[in-house]
Amino acid sequence: EGVEPITLGFIQRHVEGYPLGGIWDRPLLGFDDANGNNVIEPGEYTIGDTAVFRGSALPTRELGVRTGLSFFGNLFNLAALVDYRGGHWIENGTDSFRCSVLIYCRNLVDPTASLELQAKGAAYGYGDDNGITEWGFFEPAWFIKLRELSLTFNAPDRIARALGASRASLTLSGRNLLTIDDYSGIDPEVNGFGQGREGGSNFAATDFFSQPQVRHWVARFNLGF
Repeated sequence: EGVEPITLGFIQRHVEGYPLGGIWDRPLLGFDDANGNNVIEPGEYTIGDTAVFRGSALPTRELGVRTGLSFFGNLFNLAALVDYRGGHWIENGTDSFRCSVLIYCRNLVDPTASLELQAKGAAYGYGDDNGITEWGFFEPAWFIKLRELSLTFNAPDRIARALGASRASLTLSGRNLLTIDDYSGIDPEVNGFGQGREGGSNFAATDFFSQPQVRHWVARFNLGF
């Protein structure tokens, strides 16, 4: 009681009664192409004067499903792991930064951009009397990922003995092979500031020119003696 909200970097806060590291900013209340020129200009959108809660920066729902299948008398084993995380938001700091530079922002230079996209870009690129807001660059960060997929060949005993072993197997596995999401960036599962100060380190929910989760394949040959 009596402790003021703790601000983490630009848009995240610890606020009593809300999720730790929650995302806050002044809302984009509305927009209107008043002069009908299909361009949202300063004065044609409204930004709230007080920051409000947009959503949790950390997943509020997580689910993992692992399954396996053996066939041809256990000669082959197929295994998969699917991950789901949802109920949280991410700041598309890559796009908002581009809009702060203006000329690199699709929202503000592409005539085919929708009025809504233009308003989101203008509210951050131009702002108004209440300042700028990244409200339009907060996006749902839910995703479903095929986290792991592996196929193992368990060699017959005669092959293992020929190799001087009691058992032998060959496994081909892949990681981060498929992502399903609604995020306009590359990957919603990023922490653009790692263990740095921004966003309170592990609370960070910012994609700022961040490297996505790496997709890779591994082949492993096992011998037992």
